[in-house]
Amino acid sequence: MNRIYTISAILAISCLLVASVPTPSNASSNLDYMLTIAENAQKYCKSEIEARDTVEPKMKELYLQSISEIDKLESAINANDVKSARDHFVSAMQNLGIAYQKLGYYDESLKCFEDAINLKPELSSAHNNKGSILIRQRNDLGAITCLKKALELDSNNADA
Repeated sequence: MNRIYTISAILAISCLLVASVPTPSNASSNLDYMLTIAENAQKYCKSEIEARDTVEPKMKELYLQSISEIDKLESAINANDVKSARDHFVSAMQNLGIAYQKLGYYDESLKCFEDAINLKPELSSAHNNKGSILIRQRNDLGAITCLKKALELDSNNADA
């Protein structure tokens, strides 16, 4: 019986050691993946905007800003400027998230804000925007959590 416990303990420790070994990541492929995500979100948003007879000027402005940010993202990737690439990705996803929200596509909007939060968790406005989507989706507990986080990050955030 002690032998089984010993073997189990060795196996558990081995698994922990293997899991904690850092694996090299290819930053370039991660940046390319961010570009793909942003471009796909932008293309879908474009198709939804073009399908409408009228488009609110603010929505068009947000969409155009997202295109500009995606262009800057691509330039930063080409220059291998990881920090700028991340910042432009977050900005593009924020703009697309708000545009999707105005279009009434809350799941897509939520995904954009979550992508922004994953890369920049200290961004109060992304938590606030996510919270407003969760309110629309009647996820009150999730909304409260996001809005509290937004206020925690920026106590001057009047929107939260």
